[in-house]
Amino acid sequence: MVDLIAKGNTQVVDTRNPPNFKGQHKEPSVSSVLALQDVKLSRDDIHIQQGHMPGAKNLPRLNIINMDTHCIKTKEELAQVFIAHGVNPFKPIVSTCYTGYTACSIALAAHLLGNDNACVYPGSWTEWGQRANDKMVIKGA
Repeated sequence: MVDLIAKGNTQVVDTRNPPNFKGQHKEPSVSSVLALQDVKLSRDDIHIQQGHMPGAKNLPRLNIINMDTHCIKTKEELAQVFIAHGVNPFKPIVSTCYTGYTACSIALAAHLLGNDNACVYPGSWTEWGQRANDKMVIKGA
């Protein structure tokens, strides 16, 4: 991930909620606590920095869902959502979230649009937020 960010050829798309992306909420988030419980950890057992990866764009996963039908939006709507969040849906993408689960939704949406260069960073913020130095964690927009 560090190399991808440094090269700047790949878009990093973070699906977390905006307050978590901006570093305004304590990590791990309440929603990722369930995943921690699966590996016998609690929120207090782990220190995760707050913020996001350098150059990351925030595209919360629910933005790709039609809330009336509870289905993924049409291709036209998906393209508009990506663009509105500063993401080119046709260029390489690495999607990230808290633990890698919800990042899959953005990778899937990109694939539906024909992007075969969209993948998921499985370590996501849980790994990055523990391992990255201060220069690699951005707070705020």
